[in-house]
Amino acid sequence: MYYVKVHRRNRDVIVAVCDSELLGMTLKEGDLRLYVNPDFYGGEKVSSEELFNILREATIVNAVGERIVKELIGDNDLLRKAIISVEGVPHIQLILT
Repeated sequence: MYYVKVHRRNRDVIVAVCDSELLGMTLKEGDLRLYVNPDFYGGEKVSSEELFNILREATIVNAVGERIVKELIGDNDLLRKAIISVEGVPHIQLILT
């Protein structure tokens, strides 16, 4: 299960999604700090199927967590290079056109 929240800004549809157990956590590694903010990520709890229906309208995706990042990128080597890890937890931002 994932937490997902949709943010609409002008023409952009930003989908923020995280593995459910990460909501509210702060990840730190060196100078990097990532707060999985409930105000940004904490919309509704959804299954993979529900999430992929929501993602159809996304123009920007912000994803945190091993399970969700793995589902989003699949075997795409180019997307794999866009992942950063903070405290061993993958994070990716995608701009879709």
